[in-house]
Amino acid sequence: MIKTFFTLIFGLLPKSRLKNILLRVCGHSVHITSQISPIILSKVSHLALGKGSVLQAGSFFRNLRKLEIGENGFVGKFNHVYADLGFSTSELAGKFILAPGSYVTNRHELDCSGGIRLEKFSAIAGSRTILQTHSVDFQLNSQTNAPIIIGSYSFIGTNCLILMGASFPSKSILGAGSLLPSNFNEDREGIFIGRPAKWLKDADGMWFSRENPHTIEYR
Repeated sequence: MIKTFFTLIFGLLPKSRLKNILLRVCGHSVHITSQISPIILSKVSHLALGKGSVLQAGSFFRNLRKLEIGENGFVGKFNHVYADLGFSTSELAGKFILAPGSYVTNRHELDCSGGIRLEKFSAIAGSRTILQTHSVDFQLNSQTNAPIIIGSYSFIGTNCLILMGASFPSKSILGAGSLLPSNFNEDREGIFIGRPAKWLKDADGMWFSRENPHTIEYR
């Protein structure tokens, strides 16, 4: 209870090295170069923030077993990341994990009850995308869950819906407004669009082999 209380209080402080040190005193793994703006950390059991990771202001993290942001990972503003901790059947249950160089932009809703993992240099872009990792099993009249995995160097467009158990391939694009159904598991890479999403064509470009996780050049 003491760790939970002070994690919440320290999470609300302005970003600073002192803030990082205070979170480390609470038992979290926070690199001194992490940039943690004021955020809400409500009942987050463990933080693991890598070198150069960024958490921008206004996001709400609650009921997470683990919040892990790898080296140079990024979470933007006003995201809602949460879990129902009644689930424990998946190794990822209750965890939100961003591999090095992956990022989430602004105003997304991410249900981590079954767990969410973004592999390296992948992105949830735009806004208003929902990842939903739990639902009702109508046959058994019970709640059920399954993790969502986003492959490396993949791009999720704005306003998408991704359901529990979906596994999106590496070096692929999910077009804006698309629906990725439960247990989606497509081996081939490419561009997927629609509700439900279907393979459209191959994807290519420098984005899929970049060495800097962020796209900062304007043309």
